[in-house]
Amino acid sequence: MKTLAKVSSIISISFLIFGCSSLPNEIQKLTDAGNFKEAKELLEEEGLAQQVAPELNQEKKSDLQKLEARKLYSEKVEEHYIPKVETVLQQGNAVKALSIVKESKDLCIWSKNIIQQFDRINGIVSRLDSLQKSDAEKVSSSSDSPKFLRSFLGQAKSVYPYMADHPQLNNAVEAANKALGKHWFPQIEKDLREKAKFSLAQFKSDISLLKLS
Repeated sequence: MKTLAKVSSIISISFLIFGCSSLPNEIQKLTDAGNFKEAKELLEEEGLAQQVAPELNQEKKSDLQKLEARKLYSEKVEEHYIPKVETVLQQGNAVKALSIVKESKDLCIWSKNIIQQFDRINGIVSRLDSLQKSDAEKVSSSSDSPKFLRSFLGQAKSVYPYMADHPQLNNAVEAANKALGKHWFPQIEKDLREKAKFSLAQFKSDISLLKLS
């Protein structure tokens, strides 16, 4: 019986030493498998998922492991989500990119890199929404107003690459492109016929506003 008890004791101690995985190891396993929510839950249980890092004793091994786990988790979330968001954004889908970056922000509210990405894309989507709501509908009724068309295209130019999921705005930009182009055809013909001085600077300025691809 004593021998059996001794063996059991050894097994128990071995399990404690070798079988219990550290928090960083658990975070590593979960994030490698893409289980970010479960990994975050582990951090939450340890009070490590707040926006501001908890005050821990860095001379204490268990506290160092907690800090390591938090840092490892944020790096894994960034590594997984940030390139994914940028790829979707470069495809022109700003709304979809915003949805994904919101997900990453919820998972890792303390990541400065994710917060910066969220703020940037949220700003792009806000700009798209504002243009689509305020000016896009006016293009058809203002197609004979070069001043309005220039103003509209000038405001929209910075978000040309991100309009894939804003079809109404995209259509308005295309219509404004055509309308501003049509404005120049009779003007050029008139200047050539009357041998008037052609406004090259204004023409070049208007060309720079157009969405050419």
